[in-house]
Amino acid sequence: MNETRKCTVITLASSYPRNDDDTAALFIKHLCTGLSGNNIEMHVIAPSDRESSIVREGDVLVHRFQYFPLRFQSLAYGSGMLPNIKQKPLRLLQVPFYLFFMFITLVRLTRKIRPDILHAHWIFPQGFIAVLCRLFYKVPVITTAHGSDVFALGGTILGLIKRFTLKHSASWTANTASTARRMTQEYRNLPTPVIIPMGIDADHFRKNTESLPLLYQKSEGKIILLFVGRLIKIKGVHILIEAFTLLPDTIKKNAVLWIIGDGDEKSSLQEKAKELGIESSVSFVGTVNYHNINKYYSAADIFIGPSIQGTSGETEGQGVVFLEAFASCLPVIASKIGGIVDIIDHEQTGLLVDAGNAQQLAGTIATLLSDEALQKKLTDNALKLVKQQYTWPHIRQRFLHIYLEITRSDQK
Repeated sequence: MNETRKCTVITLASSYPRNDDDTAALFIKHLCTGLSGNNIEMHVIAPSDRESSIVREGDVLVHRFQYFPLRFQSLAYGSGMLPNIKQKPLRLLQVPFYLFFMFITLVRLTRKIRPDILHAHWIFPQGFIAVLCRLFYKVPVITTAHGSDVFALGGTILGLIKRFTLKHSASWTANTASTARRMTQEYRNLPTPVIIPMGIDADHFRKNTESLPLLYQKSEGKIILLFVGRLIKIKGVHILIEAFTLLPDTIKKNAVLWIIGDGDEKSSLQEKAKELGIESSVSFVGTVNYHNINKYYSAADIFIGPSIQGTSGETEGQGVVFLEAFASCLPVIASKIGGIVDIIDHEQTGLLVDAGNAQQLAGTIATLLSDEALQKKLTDNALKLVKQQYTWPHIRQRFLHIYLEITRSDQK
């Protein structure tokens, strides 16, 4: 920020990495860490999976709040709030306590440090809580929509809350045009959103050929199909497993499927692979930390994101993993759904298939594996795109611009 006066920002998030190996909402940590220079004092409020704590992580002060007795506290983290509630509906009982303790934590911190901006990630609950705090302390609010808060959280009451939140935000951003469009079509007369995606560190995901010997299947000459993400229904991994069985035998016998991530669908996906007789070809790698995930991208031949729409309308809002694959020069196949279509230009930066269509997905995998010229075209275009539009310095600068505009107008 070009102003000499330091700008103090409180960021609110429903998850934030708990240690160096945690990948929960890692993009928010990268955003906050980068913004904490630039004459910005950055505070983060996020739920804890332990007792409440205040920890300085580099230049960022992280305030974690406990919201339920530790033995039962299980709303945040893991598969994410909505999947966690669907898995165990009794977790709904924790929601009022979560809202209350986040609000109390925010009010106390706001009263103490008098921030210039409240930046809430996800319209509900963080955006709503920030706007309620604004009613008492007159601090301008920026609300960032990530997709799940737009596509999934429906109903009259939640609709009114979301509309109220954005109406009372000084500015709101959306990670893709699809996320913004869905919100503005559903709720009229909203302020105009600013489209700012989440980014990646492109250098971290450069082809890492030195790491390939560590991944034994590559040395055996196997074709490696890769999925990275939470193992929840809307990620569509069950469709990918089914598609694997539909591949031509010449490909299937020489291919392996790496599934990286964890979630409440893991056991059912393992059972599905076993039932289909492909358990020896499917590796459930589990969660891989940020420092090592680039090795798997480097080793793979194709990245596949077979997302679908959930029963409540939830789907992919952006998909940072596609950007990571782009930066790794890995050809991408993804579903034609949600915000994915704003990232992937069909036949230019990746290939899009109909969500939930295992037969089409299998055919597209086979086509891409047989066409090296198409692979090169996609990866060249995708790498150029990610460097131009999705690197963190570029993304942070856009948020800095909003911060500066808001603080200037608030001083008038």
